Amino acid sequence: MWARSYSQCAACERSDRPHMAKGLCNHCYQVEYRLGHPEVSKESKENKRRWYEENIQGTERGRLERERRYFANLREPTLRRDNFRCVRCGATEKLVVHHKDGQGRISKEPNNTLDNLETLCRACHMAAHRLEMLAIRHANGYRRRKIGRWSRKWDHCQRCGTTEIKHEGQGYCRNCHFWVKHHRPELLRPTLQSQNSGRRRLRQGGKNESSSLPGLQ
Repeated sequence: MWARSYSQCAACERSDRPHMAKGLCNHCYQVEYRLGHPEVSKESKENKRRWYEENIQGTERGRLERERRYFANLREPTLRRDNFRCVRCGATEKLVVHHKDGQGRISKEPNNTLDNLETLCRACHMAAHRLEMLAIRHANGYRRRKIGRWSRKWDHCQRCGTTEIKHEGQGYCRNCHFWVKHHRPELLRPTLQSQNSGRRRLRQGGKNESSSLPGLQ
């Protein structure tokens, strides 16, 4: 028998959870108790929040611990030295600290010297690691299949001039397209798909709305 007078929980009708009291399993009993005693539930939430702030990452204490472990407490000095700007493109938002030689947090012996750290935005940081991965692939004998041209319309990237990195769109390699998309989106022309979706929205919105725009009558 699940309990002396019950074969299963009277609330959820389950017998795989242990019996608590009054014909309820431990889960259903606690739920009913919290509903009847809201002050206990509030105190429990406050205790959980306090414990989380003291022990789990995401708080000021966790941030300081991560900076000590991954950057030897040099993350903030690096940002101040670079005036809180990306050293490659000058961006001031979404900044990260980059290890120049790649010996960062995943390395057995991280090189956390101030000369080896630099401030980058996320776009430039991803581009830097893409170049590192590409160099490793080339060192292992990988070569991108040649098709005669870098792309159908372009012989090289219109921003950095490379032909080694794959073409992403509108004359930009993958790295530069990511940078332009986040820092200079006005340089990217709207794609045919986005133009068609905009026309569909206008048609669904009504005849009067689309008739006010040239070329959409």
